[in-house]
Amino acid sequence: RRLREAHGALQSGDPGKALALLDEQSTAYAKGELREERAAARILTLCKLGRLHEARIATARFLQESPHSPLADRVRSGCPARPSP
Repeated sequence: RRLREAHGALQSGDPGKALALLDEQSTAYAKGELREERAAARILTLCKLGRLHEARIATARFLQESPHSPLADRVRSGCPARPSP
């Protein structure tokens, strides 16, 4: 349910709220079943916030820990390769 709330916040244009919800969940359920989904959503949220350096670090960690995840392609393409000028 909380993951859906974070997705809803992101889709409604409130990435700050989405990130807060995702960080809260990551702390409470660090080893939970939806760990990959939360990590992927966090990466996409960081991208929306323009926090590209953090997003790239999180992407590298995600791909190292879960290289065969069904979310790997989405995570790889989640942020632009370079910041816009």
